[in-house]
Amino acid sequence: MLRFKLILFFCCTIFTACKTKYATKEFKVSEIPISPDYNVLDSWAAHPEKNDSIIDVFYTSAKENLKADVFYIYPTLLTNKKNDAWNSDVFDIKQNNTVKNIAIKYQASAWANAGKIYSPLY
Repeated sequence: MLRFKLILFFCCTIFTACKTKYATKEFKVSEIPISPDYNVLDSWAAHPEKNDSIIDVFYTSAKENLKADVFYIYPTLLTNKKNDAWNSDVFDIKQNNTVKNIAIKYQASAWANAGKIYSPLY
């Protein structure tokens, strides 16, 4: 009987503890955030013309000498369970820093010597 109770306890724990629950809502056109302006360097997490120490430390040769362009799109980092937005806010400084300090630093940096890195911030 004790064995049955332990198995039941672990099964209940496993099935309830591993459940991820995100708040969702219906998509509304009226809630679409402002579009970024990619003519402005602040709209880029990584750009060859941007002097950004996060990616620049990974280049072992001068950016202007690299012949290829690498356009890096990072996976979604909008993972706050309390945030039910469909798109990230382009002016959210905390989210933008997360992109730079995770996606650019640990993912896009792998391509730094293959070419000049371009990665949009939003």
